[in-house]
Amino acid sequence: MRTRFAHPVRRSHVELRSGGSSATAAMHLAVRVDRSRWADLSGLRSQISQLSPHDFDPGGPAYHRAIAVLRALLPFTGYDQRVFVARSGGRPVGSIVFQVLGPDQRWVVSDISANLGVYAVDPVIEELLHHGVVAAGLEGTKRLYAHVPTSSPVLASFRRCGFAPYTSETILGAPSMPVPTGPTQGRRQLSADVWSIHQLYLASVPRQVQYAEALTSHHWDIERQGWSGTTRNGWLVEDGYQAVGYAKVASSPRAHTLEFMMHPDHRKRFPDLMGTVARDLQGRLARPARVIVRNYQQEYLTYLQDIGFVVQLEQELHVKYTTAPVRAPANVSVTFASDLKEPVGKRVPTFLVENASDSSSEAS
Repeated sequence: MRTRFAHPVRRSHVELRSGGSSATAAMHLAVRVDRSRWADLSGLRSQISQLSPHDFDPGGPAYHRAIAVLRALLPFTGYDQRVFVARSGGRPVGSIVFQVLGPDQRWVVSDISANLGVYAVDPVIEELLHHGVVAAGLEGTKRLYAHVPTSSPVLASFRRCGFAPYTSETILGAPSMPVPTGPTQGRRQLSADVWSIHQLYLASVPRQVQYAEALTSHHWDIERQGWSGTTRNGWLVEDGYQAVGYAKVASSPRAHTLEFMMHPDHRKRFPDLMGTVARDLQGRLARPARVIVRNYQQEYLTYLQDIGFVVQLEQELHVKYTTAPVRAPANVSVTFASDLKEPVGKRVPTFLVENASDSSSEAS
């Protein structure tokens, strides 16, 4: 069982202003941020997330928030989430949920919300983010991530808290997975394909994105159905023994979510990849489908829209580092021992002196 860390309680006073008039006098509100409690289950369900794409999962954010609170409170669930709640006067006024992922235990913001009536929520959102960064650092986490819609009112709060965008993405949706016409020449991913897929990632993704994501080859492992009912499978197209196209699909009871990579020299094989995925998913239970297209993959948008996908959402991908390299002059005092030996006379190099103990130097 993973060790539970004693995160500090953050107490602060935030200045609130009404969203209706700039002339309204400021009001100071005492806010306390700490772990979630059982009493938060009912109070948090009514708050609306500022992050989740509601088009694909109506009513889902409140449901996931309640599940996150339960998993954080019950010790036998694996505890792969961190839930913090902002309270004022004992009443929840905001919450944040982090998903802990990967071998490096990175924290990903999966839900953030606040409800202050007529007052702007930015101060509470920033308190929650600051608390999360400190808590992550105490657990040894180096990076925190967040996907923030470009239209989200909390985008500026993330920037002010030090989250920096490293790329953006467009999410396209369709009522079901479209099946393109034409031949397909792809196949399902096998466990032995992980190394080849990672090489494709290194060849097709900009270097600054690679540095920000810091992914290892384990990111491409196939994941079978877990407690949430989500499975992750992959499909690829090859040129000889080299993967030149790859798609990873997360299938939940609500939707199929597809991400892809294409080698820059094999862009024309993108229809092969999409056709392979669509035909394999066709025999499964019909459900909505969405495709994530990053800003360096914009050339594939036209094809996806031609086969039936529609743009649903645009968002920025942010990273926040809990540590930073610092260069400072090293002021180190070195004390040398004063134990000096007597000087010895000069000698010629030893290879000019015959070693009597060396039998090889003796004349035969």
